[in-house]
Amino acid sequence: MASVESRAEISSQVHMSQDVSRDCSIEQVEEVQEDSLQDATVTSTGSDSSSTSSTSSDIQYKIIEGSTVRRRMKLVDSRGYTYTVKRNTRKGTQWHCPKRNKQVYCLASVFQSGDSYKRGVHDHLHPPEPGQDLVATIVSRIKDKAVNNLFDPAGEIVEDILQNQISVDQPAPTLPSIDALTRCANRARQKMVPDEPRDLLDFELDESFLPEGFLYKEVMRRRAGKKHFIFATSEQLQYLAKGKRWYIDGTFKLVRAPFTQLLSIHCFLKKDGVTKQSAVL
Repeated sequence: MASVESRAEISSQVHMSQDVSRDCSIEQVEEVQEDSLQDATVTSTGSDSSSTSSTSSDIQYKIIEGSTVRRRMKLVDSRGYTYTVKRNTRKGTQWHCPKRNKQVYCLASVFQSGDSYKRGVHDHLHPPEPGQDLVATIVSRIKDKAVNNLFDPAGEIVEDILQNQISVDQPAPTLPSIDALTRCANRARQKMVPDEPRDLLDFELDESFLPEGFLYKEVMRRRAGKKHFIFATSEQLQYLAKGKRWYIDGTFKLVRAPFTQLLSIHCFLKKDGVTKQSAVL
């Protein structure tokens, strides 16, 4: 009986030890899993916060005058985002993202106080456009040159600015086409051009918009209700007098009402061995 009781006690102790060991192993596994999840969460949060703070501190801002459609200031950051003025307050200037349409309504903003800039709570909803600082500078200089040189062709102004601004070291993948920049130059000086005349008899030509000495004579025919403007320089008249043959071209489609016809006289001119037909009157 004693041996049977001892065996029963031993078997009960073995079962108890196995149960205890199983309980300990389960508790240890649960503790390891909880520790690993906590460590992973803490590590990812710390890395995100550090990357966000470094990105915001590394952003540089630049103000470019006369770069918008209405020739107002534009703010450009080093990432490739642009901002326009929303309001001016005593504390500073509030800038906001200009991309606000049916597809994208971006609420990103920047507050400027002196030389310091602070990003708003909203981030951009669209990808950046690299090279926006160069594009804004080119547009601003094209508009300034177009306004200050009314008689220079817009296409030549655009080509001259692009040759001086664009380089291999600083590409501008978001630069508009040459045609778009030419239209931009024409729009910039559109308000400086006088309005289209409605009546020739009451129309007075503003010679300040013409090169010096280009208006040769103004002929009025009141009974017929017509007026003629003759444009030519003294040098062009000398070429016309020396020309052996004159070529006259009458065009009706190139002029707008109240004008009815554009008449030009051409002759051949030779210079440096090259002969070319040119309008002289």
